[in-house]
Order: sequence, then structure tokens, then C-alpha cells
Amino acid sequence: MPIQVSCKIMKGNHTKGLCSTCPILSSEASILNTMDFEIGCGSDNKCTAKINLDIKSNLTTIIEGFNNEFQLLINVRNEEENAYSTKLQLIIKPIIEFIQLNSRCVSDEQLDSLLIKCDIDNPLEKDDQKLINFYFATNYLQSNSTEISVYGEVITSSELDETSQSKVNYSIPIKRYASIHVFKDPTPNEILYDDLKVNSNDYVKYSTRIHLDKDNYSSIYEIELKLKIPSNYTNQQPIAYLPLIKLITKPTKSASIKCDTSSMYLPSLPGEQHNDDVKKSSSVDKSVDTTRAKREIHHHHQQQQSEFNISKEEANAFKLVS
Repeated sequence: MPIQVSCKIMKGNHTKGLCSTCPILSSEASILNTMDFEIGCGSDNKCTAKINLDIKSNLTTIIEGFNNEFQLLINVRNEEENAYSTKLQLIIKPIIEFIQLNSRCVSDEQLDSLLIKCDIDNPLEKDDQKLINFYFATNYLQSNSTEISVYGEVITSSELDETSQSKVNYSIPIKRYASIHVFKDPTPNEILYDDLKVNSNDYVKYSTRIHLDKDNYSSIYEIELKLKIPSNYTNQQPIAYLPLIKLITKPTKSASIKCDTSSMYLPSLPGEQHNDDVKKSSSVDKSVDTTRAKREIHHHHQQQQSEFNISKEEANAFKLVS
């Protein structure tokens, strides 16, 4: 921005007859001169910069729960004449939590995005570059978020060369994994209770123990096990194990879990003999809920273990094993 200097000569008030020799001012008693403050702008005194913006991350993919934080690496380069009042603006969706914010920057949460504004340099000289790093946490990502998108733009009061790349879109995909194995723990004996009052097997209580094992970088936070038996029970019919999965963050919409039925083996409810063979169920959906008061299923122990403190994904690796 140029500096303007103005000068104006003004005639003072004098009593008539006492200053017959005072000068007579012309109509052009003022002058205005401009001094270019911006330097490094060439012979036309106009700076035309060539700005290149580059956005990267230390992660190519965020595995929620396993990657608890990530970096954004911003590089602003000028390959031509000086760029004055150079600023950076970032719009990040969804809103994420800061771990560290550069002292040159300020942030503001919008309706569905995070706005960051940074002072880069004044001027950003020819062949100069500035690096800015941001650190973010991923602990509170919305469960329906599939990526973190970043829009970056460099703004300057200087003119930009038409080959400049001052606007950049960048995104990091978010992956969630849910892998769970459900199987029956070995027990010394499966106990079959008869109703002694009626001396029959109409009233059956079945005691067993179910083990739930969470695999690898799983996003599963909590598991509920729901048991189903056919409404018209026979000894050869299977019990269906239906896990109800809760994710680390509360879903903002319904989350679907795919089940690998090809490896699903479900045990039958034991009859009078305690060593009934395990039968294979073609689908969990073939069994129906029962509300009969004369049939109750009890599992004495439900165990959930995690090898790592990690997170969730579209559950396509979901397995049930008896």
C-alpha cells in the first residue's frame, strides 16, 4: 500500500494596510505526492505474487480409536514478487478439537465447521515459504463422519499470478472397524433344570457361559448379548445369539452391522441329554423372539476383552463363533 504526502500553503489573517507586501496565493497552493511503500514489485510498482498452498497430514487414514490425534502440515510458498498482507484461511469439517494452535492463528466454531485464520507474513517475499503445523484430537468425532475435509485459501493484498494455486481442498478418510467373536466358554457341565412340581420338562432353565472377544482396532465400546429361541421349541432347534453393538461415540443416525453368517455356529438348547451336538444356523433372522414365561435363558457370565484401546468401523468383519 503506497504512502501519500500532501502539502498545502495557507494565507494567515492580516489587518488591511499593514501587509501590503504579503504574497497573493494562487489556486494551486497545495500538492499531493505518492511514495510507493511496497518494494520488490518491479518497474510497474505493482506486486504480482505467485502463491502455492500445500496441505498434508501425517496420516493418510484415521482409524478412529487407534489414531487419537493427527497433524495438518501447511506450506505457503511465494515464487514471484512480494506478497503483502498474506493471510491463511482454513475451513475444517466436521468440527474437531485442537491440541495445539499456532500463535499466529485464531479459531472460531461455525455451525458445522471450524474456521481458522492465520497471519502468514507482510510481505511474504519472493522465493520464501512459511510452514504452519496444527495438532488435532479425534476423540469426539461424530459417528457418521466419513472424512475430515479441509478447505484452505491464501489471501493477499498483492495481485496473484494466474498460475497461482492459492486454494486447496484436502481430505482424510475416517475408517472404523468392528470385529467381534462370540463363542461358548467351556463349562464342566451344562445344567438342565426340570420343573419338579409337574415332573415334566415344560419349564426349562438352561445355564451356560458366553464369551465375547473384541478383535484388533475395534470401535466397539459396549456389547449386549440377546438370546433367542424358537417359539415352538424342539431339542434340535438352535438358540440364536444376537449381539447388540454400541459404538464409542453416540451414533447420530442408525448404524448397520453386517454379520458373516458363513462362520456362524449356534448351539442347540440342551434336552434331557447334556451332550447334544452343535447345530449350524443358516441365519439369525430365522429365529423369533419368545415371551413365553416357561422358557428362560440365563447366561452366568458375559466377558468382553480388548487387546487395544481403539475404535470403530463399518462392521463388515463381524463374526460369531460357537
